[in-house]
Amino acid sequence: MRGKFNSYLMIFGIELMLFVSLFNTILPPLLVYADDIFCAFIVALLVVNVIRGKKVFKFYIFIVLLIPIGLMGNLIFDIQPNFTLALTDAFMFLKPYILLMYITTTISPAQAKHIYRVTSKVSKAAIILLSAFSALSFFFKSIFSRMLNGNLEFVFYSGFTGTVSMTVILCMAVIVSDPQNNRLLYYILSSIVIICAKSGLGMLAIALYAAVYLFFEKKKRFHWYYLLIIVPICLWVGRNEISGYLLNTNAPRYLLLYYSFVTAWSCLPIGSGFASYGSSLAASQYSKLYYNYGFSKRWGMSVGNTSFLMDSYYPQIIGQTGLLGSALYSIFIYKLFFKIIWPTKNISVKSASIFLFAVWAASGLGFGCGSYWGSLVYIIIPILYLVGKSKEEAQC
Repeated sequence: MRGKFNSYLMIFGIELMLFVSLFNTILPPLLVYADDIFCAFIVALLVVNVIRGKKVFKFYIFIVLLIPIGLMGNLIFDIQPNFTLALTDAFMFLKPYILLMYITTTISPAQAKHIYRVTSKVSKAAIILLSAFSALSFFFKSIFSRMLNGNLEFVFYSGFTGTVSMTVILCMAVIVSDPQNNRLLYYILSSIVIICAKSGLGMLAIALYAAVYLFFEKKKRFHWYYLLIIVPICLWVGRNEISGYLLNTNAPRYLLLYYSFVTAWSCLPIGSGFASYGSSLAASQYSKLYYNYGFSKRWGMSVGNTSFLMDSYYPQIIGQTGLLGSALYSIFIYKLFFKIIWPTKNISVKSASIFLFAVWAASGLGFGCGSYWGSLVYIIIPILYLVGKSKEEAQC
């Protein structure tokens, strides 16, 4: 019974987050917090399981330590003195990693296979649905105008091109992990959605999966010199975003990254604390630092229009937890890759995991990775890890 509960709980969580992210603009406002409520319930279950003696990966300590470091910044530097807001922001940051910890701690390979089978069906349905409506909206713009934004880009009912693209990327990663699926078909359908959405990150993902498939899965063994081909191709595909967002000194993403290092340096070594820089709460409460850095005078970064202030992930880690927190986070990501993703022997599952992880890592330069996207990524990656593990055992 407990095994079924675990499986159905995670299936419910995945489907809920996919549904809310895709239909965000037409759902009741309360559902925006669906991932927060779900994860709060997971925290309680995780604590119970740890008390009962469930084994937890030791390297999770590196991500957990960021919480006291950030809260110490709140106490020392007083940029965000409201401790309730700081704790809320800390929870929102830790949310994807809580899901990761819960799955690797409590889900068995057999349960993971059940979750994987259902999620694979949901992923196929989502890609077919989105590709059909993206094509229809391209040819019949007036009829399907509600699915387009002001630039006539496909957003479905999510409100953002990035949300649609990241949903497709996530679903594609699940599907391509199994060679028995018609991977080429779903790759083409995913490409149609991404082209209609005109998503830079999506185009990078399409190129990246082709590279992972050709140079990793097909070759069976990866050689470092493949990067001499892969990296230039990815840089060329993402050239508009790189030049427009990361190299443009007036672009919000550049400014957020630049001033995150300014913040980390001025608040050595622990950063300015939670809800003070780069996070959604730092934007909604409008941090004192944003006035200091002149953000209040820039469009999309001002008090009345904070939309661009949430186009960040790494900046909030660097700014809010400082050089010490950034170092610990880097160690955690390194350990995560080489403890969970790289050891997988099933080549298709491993390729899909590397692809999804790489897209998530790239998205941190210009997107908030702690919402539905980050939460779903850190559900799917450990599920793929456990599925790969069960396939290895079956081959023995």
